[in-house]
Amino acid sequence: MSKPFLYVENVKKSFPARGKSSELVVFDDVSFGAERGEFISIIGHSGCGKSTILSIIAGLTGASAGSVFVDGQAVSAPGLSRGMVFQNHSLLPWHTALGNVMFSVRARHPEWSKAQLLEHSRRFLELVGLSKAEARRPAQLSGGMRQRVGIARAFAIEPRILLMDEPFGALDALTRASIQDQLVELWQRTGQTIVMITHDVDEAIYLSTRVLVMSDGPDARIVERLDIALPRPRVRAELLRDGRYHELRSRLLELLSQAGASNSAHTPTSRHTPIAAAARDSAVKRSETVTTTA
Repeated sequence: MSKPFLYVENVKKSFPARGKSSELVVFDDVSFGAERGEFISIIGHSGCGKSTILSIIAGLTGASAGSVFVDGQAVSAPGLSRGMVFQNHSLLPWHTALGNVMFSVRARHPEWSKAQLLEHSRRFLELVGLSKAEARRPAQLSGGMRQRVGIARAFAIEPRILLMDEPFGALDALTRASIQDQLVELWQRTGQTIVMITHDVDEAIYLSTRVLVMSDGPDARIVERLDIALPRPRVRAELLRDGRYHELRSRLLELLSQAGASNSAHTPTSRHTPIAAAARDSAVKRSETVTTTA
């Protein structure tokens, strides 16, 4: 039986416990697959290892056990087959918006002429609504515009998988909604596979085809896999009137509450942020978008 396009198999991440012979297990036995064109969100409280899972898929961090496969090939290092969008932006300040996109495209296609690089990079800036801002440097762009440049840059290298680590956490609600819609449009045009980390239940439901829910760490696990069988295009105002949306939202909140309560029973000194508070707290984080080019 063939594996899915992206396959995470029995992945574990642990560290030696300070001053002890035992180990601290962040998460264990994490397995899931994604087919081409899927949009999967991983959701859970802070400390469950969501970002580490993404980093392992990207090849930036090694797993303590288990394997990751992309299109049948084991992941052992970073590569251009996987683009990554982090929480905090890392646009090159000396380059313009267009120059930042071109920088990554040049790494992906070193054989292209300057005309080809320009045409390709401008097309992706246009797709995120920034064709009129291509000559501006990051300091001249708003937070939302910088985030869009990062998303354009990640899509422009045309990775087979796009990994996104809370990419909208520092944006205001209106900007966040606008960029979410642009992300969906880009995803549907390109057919790329996306795996996104989020604290936001509503964001996960709105964007995803499937949501994976993690228990609290340490020793976190995937406790539920929910198919988001809502029709597209998804319109926020219509979703609010859809009983299926409210059922999914209630189920996710219930799972997150149960995960926190279950873990607290085993680790009474730990403090876990409720999901709604975590979503608010993430608004103080700066957004960074970078593309894996190694």
